Amino acid sequence: MSNNGEVKFSTTQRKLMAILQDGKPHTTQELRTCIHDDLADGGALRTALTYLRRRLRPSRDITTIQLRKNTYYALISIDISSIIPQS
Repeated sequence: MSNNGEVKFSTTQRKLMAILQDGKPHTTQELRTCIHDDLADGGALRTALTYLRRRLRPSRDITTIQLRKNTYYALISIDISSIIPQS
């Protein structure tokens, strides 16, 4: 986080956000194009998504959708006002 409270994203995180910002589900193959290493396995993508999720929370998150043998990812917004009790 920067001094003025803005969240800073890495190059990989910015590339992932550019794909995910449409809110539609995207395949693992689509998101793997954001990883700089052509030899990277699925673990590199999962790690990148984990760090991105930490930066996005609590207002947004990336959901995982499992359909048959395919995994899809989508960016979602979270309404935290319904989770946190009002004083």
